[in-house]
Amino acid sequence: RKAAKEAAEAAKQAAEAPAEGGEAPAAEGGEPRSAEGGEKPAVEEEKPKDAPAKAEVVDAFAVTDILDIGDGEPLFAKFSFEDWALMSLRFELFMLAHSYTKDANDPERVGVHESNIAFYYNKYFR
Repeated sequence: RKAAKEAAEAAKQAAEAPAEGGEAPAAEGGEPRSAEGGEKPAVEEEKPKDAPAKAEVVDAFAVTDILDIGDGEPLFAKFSFEDWALMSLRFELFMLAHSYTKDANDPERVGVHESNIAFYYNKYFR
């Protein structure tokens, strides 16, 4: 709680301080006023030199090993809920198409017609 209070106070002070260079708008005499009656604003701490660099954007189609795109990180490490939902739907549609051709056992029926996708999806997966 103490750390949270300190962080809130620091954020409040940062919001109250002028944005550029710690100087407030010029007074009537043309001289810039410094923030808080002559005190210098706190200087932001620099990042440590050993801090990790920003993650580079990886082209998913150029990856040769999805389990290691660099530094042992898998391609799907930062997938969000939407990514997993789309992957799940894609897999289910893939399985639907292959299961239909196997179940139909008719060389003239190479796939599911677009108007029948909802029916067969409910039949196979619900």
